[in-house]
Amino acid sequence: MDKTIVIGTGFSAAIAKMLLGDAAVVIGCGAQAPLAVAGLRRRLGLEISKLASRSAPSMGTLGSAIGKGVLHDFLAPGGNSNLWGGFVDLDSLTAAQKAFLATNGIHAQPLSFARTGSVSNRPGIAQLQAANGRIFCANSVLGRVVDGYAERLALAEDGIEVTVLACEGATVRRYSLGARRVILCTGVVQTLDLLFRSGMLRDGDTFSLSEHKYQLDLAKCSETFEPCAETIIRFTASRAFLHLAGVQGLWDRIKFSRFVPPCIEQRFMSEENVGLFEIRDGAIAFQKGAVAPPGFGRSIHYCDLKINGTDVNGVLEAFNPGAMGLGMAFVKQRQPGPISDSIVTDAFEKIHRIG
Repeated sequence: MDKTIVIGTGFSAAIAKMLLGDAAVVIGCGAQAPLAVAGLRRRLGLEISKLASRSAPSMGTLGSAIGKGVLHDFLAPGGNSNLWGGFVDLDSLTAAQKAFLATNGIHAQPLSFARTGSVSNRPGIAQLQAANGRIFCANSVLGRVVDGYAERLALAEDGIEVTVLACEGATVRRYSLGARRVILCTGVVQTLDLLFRSGMLRDGDTFSLSEHKYQLDLAKCSETFEPCAETIIRFTASRAFLHLAGVQGLWDRIKFSRFVPPCIEQRFMSEENVGLFEIRDGAIAFQKGAVAPPGFGRSIHYCDLKINGTDVNGVLEAFNPGAMGLGMAFVKQRQPGPISDSIVTDAFEKIHRIG
């Protein structure tokens, strides 16, 4: 039982796989439809889709009583890296971390209207791209992925047992894998699902998530910015449309429209929103007397999951020291703006710590 199992196929899983190499077995869900046979439910209110990207039903155990657009779940190979803008703050990474990305074929393209259709008031922000110039997607580096859905974690005599649902045609087969270490690289909602099925989250438990306040504005298409404490990423109208539609390439084909005003600005503020939730009757709900802070979830950068006031990293460690998590649920964002650099730094610290 020496292997390390990585659960998930998004950005954090890609970083874990690149750091661990052949020592890691990656499990990710490709076919979702048969999961209903295993008793999982579809949560329409948690689904997110873009015109040009693949669709992905939200399948899981927990129901949702929070309405649409607060939390989201994209259960597909590549995870959120199918949808994101690929932004990273290079100023928050060490020289070794930047070299690691480059060595693994991930190019950090400085922002400009000409090259990315976007600019920022923070010069360290760049766009992570693959060799073909498309926005980086985790699928490009994961290699072989075991097609399956992690149903449950359980303690084993010398490690952790992972129960996997394997979709075979229209049927589902359950089997177990043992590992010394298990790394959860799941999105926030799938993390809650897995913790619930594994007994680390129960009915009546409360949890919280935080994110920096966020808004969209119209602005003049200029590469200069007034001094401010906010993090601003400014898109040309055409690049903003492609981002909204989920198109991760093709920018070179629409350069004729790069300077058509107005521009669209993403503004990430230093103030935080905190969402207070609970598990009620097997569903994700707002805590009694609480509502979603205005605009919560719009940035899709909610992070820093706490369960009954305890950091989720501590919850996993109490379950088994060989269990850890990477991704938005498991980091606290250091400053407003991209969250990918926080994920890279956290992965380096945790994986280097276990050797």
